Amino acid sequence: MTAKRDNRSATLSAEKGSALVMVIFIMVVLALLLAALAYITAQSNQNTAYQIASTRAYWAAQSGAEWGTYQIAPATGSAARRCFSSPAYPAIGSIPELKGCSAKVACSSARTASTTSYQITSQGACPAGNLGAGNSPVVALRSVIVAISATRGGKSGRQIATLNYWLENP
Repeated sequence: MTAKRDNRSATLSAEKGSALVMVIFIMVVLALLLAALAYITAQSNQNTAYQIASTRAYWAAQSGAEWGTYQIAPATGSAARRCFSSPAYPAIGSIPELKGCSAKVACSSARTASTTSYQITSQGACPAGNLGAGNSPVVALRSVIVAISATRGGKSGRQIATLNYWLENP
């Protein structure tokens, strides 16, 4: 019987460190899972920040397009005879939701015998934060284009303005 006891002792002493190895292995696996989860969360936060900045940039471009449209076809119903000086930078930063954003508005025109066509291109830009490689600043850009056709109408000679909006790089 003593021989059996000595054999059991030898087996137990050989297995003494195996629990420690298993605990270390499990801790390494959990650390890797935690690092992957942190990376996915950070990426999701960056994507959300860029989407918010992109939406704000769209509304900055839309505001610039509306400003340019008003310069060509004001609410009085009369149409302008020529484009405003391009590029123009309307003060949209005073709008609380667009603070930090800007709009660059350009106008071009073409004239035929009875119709004058204007094209207003507005590019909105909003900072998205330091999301780039090496935490470099990223800016979201969106563009809106408005086409305005002013046609002289019949006997009255009044101009009738037709507006067409479209979104570039949605």
